[in-house]
Amino acid sequence: MVDDYIHGLVDVFVWREGQSGREFLLLKRAPEEQFPNIWQCVSGGVKPGEKAWQTALRELQEETGYRPKQLFVADYAYNLYLHPIDSMLQVPVFGAEIDDSQDPAPRLSKEHTTFQWYPLEEALSVLAWENYRLGIQAVNRMVNSPALLEITRIPRERR
Repeated sequence: MVDDYIHGLVDVFVWREGQSGREFLLLKRAPEEQFPNIWQCVSGGVKPGEKAWQTALRELQEETGYRPKQLFVADYAYNLYLHPIDSMLQVPVFGAEIDDSQDPAPRLSKEHTTFQWYPLEEALSVLAWENYRLGIQAVNRMVNSPALLEITRIPRERR
């Protein structure tokens, strides 16, 4: 598990535009996983030879089964110290929109026990770490700015 982090980490905040407005998907970590029982976004380690945006897509697929309508890199990244490998990692944050045609219930990996779609304010109240709160706010801010989305979107032809 720790070896997966040597090449880096990514966070992906998944959102959809529902009938009641914008909602963000949060996943609850399994009790036997590192950082048990916390609510988090899609998150995972960069594999050798992978670009961070490729990791974001792979982790999204592995942890939820979703394919994004659009993917962009947020204007927020953070530093994280991992004591098991005594390393500082920079973690880029991505936003991934899914559309209503996809099943609202993600196909969870063994890393998570449940999921919940939350409006932004509720998501902020259950996220475990400040960096998650800052990341989801950055994604939400960018979703509200078409000009920012345009310059940070990962083009479909690259995916």
